[in-house]
Amino acid sequence: MSFRQGKAIVATGAGACALVAVTAGCPHSAPAGAAPDNSIVPGQAVFARTCAVCHQPTGSGVTGVFPPLAGSELVDGDVRRLMRIVLNGLQGPIRLKAGAFNNVMSPQGLSLSDAEIAAVLTFVRSSWGHHASAVTKDDVARERMLGRTAPWTWSELGP
Repeated sequence: MSFRQGKAIVATGAGACALVAVTAGCPHSAPAGAAPDNSIVPGQAVFARTCAVCHQPTGSGVTGVFPPLAGSELVDGDVRRLMRIVLNGLQGPIRLKAGAFNNVMSPQGLSLSDAEIAAVLTFVRSSWGHHASAVTKDDVARERMLGRTAPWTWSELGP
């Protein structure tokens, strides 16, 4: 694992993106003892602490490793697919306009609440040029109730 000031850290472990707490050079970090920034929307805060390590704070991803969210057809597409990926993870090869990727996204369904998943997906679907509809915690709860525990593959999620 390496770090350069002004660059994001990408951490991998067993093929999965691992969350690494980093404060130096992170645009979402506050100095120790500073009051929290209440202007950050809840979804942005969830993204900063959970998703940005792999997908980068700008949503640009890491070429060939972690797909971008900025400008991605995946973000504007079927919201159920996004909810399923966040809840249960995704493994194996995928092909997007940005290229081919073959990695593992770890499931977040055990660590994030329905409200947090709805907030982060709403943030992503309204950031970086996206103007897709909001996601509600009830939407996420319906997907969670399907009871799936295994990570998804791209072919299972459909076109």
